[in-house]
Amino acid sequence: LLYYITSRTKMVDDDAFRSLRLGVTVLFTSVGIPFTWQGDELGESREWGKEENNRKKFPMPYDHLQIERHRNLWNQYRTLGHLRQQRQELTENKIDFIHEHADNRLVVYSRGDQIVILAHFSPNEIADYEISNLPSDGKWIDALTNEEYQIENKTLKTTLKGYDGRVLIHQNSPSSNSEQPQ
Repeated sequence: LLYYITSRTKMVDDDAFRSLRLGVTVLFTSVGIPFTWQGDELGESREWGKEENNRKKFPMPYDHLQIERHRNLWNQYRTLGHLRQQRQELTENKIDFIHEHADNRLVVYSRGDQIVILAHFSPNEIADYEISNLPSDGKWIDALTNEEYQIENKTLKTTLKGYDGRVLIHQNSPSSNSEQPQ
């Protein structure tokens, strides 16, 4: 996946990895079973589909984990995988789109009443952005960063970073008392 991001969009380095991490967030929180190629979780950048590549064996590039952005990507895959195992909402076919803004390239959807996903597909930062129609008020924690948010009047006011992906978990439910994935 990283190969396609860098070759088709001309993104490099940190922008490419932020975009990839956003894609992984959407993949693991969407309806259906996530599918990834070997090496995607480590940020491997290799073109697939060539006849000779399909016949070769490629070892996992574990040496990539020595680089921080590759390690952060690996940890995000692990966190999202654990979250899918712990939260039944992420394996069901129910998804509700609660906020969309095409000009800002933002979509917000919920998986049940306790999980909200923000996906900001723009490289531009937006300060003091308000997202309304969240399922409930109270304390929410981003499962990817452990950042806390206090929601009032079912509205979140936040700054959206470029290629920002968040998985907010409501903390006032009985099932949210279980350990958060690390």
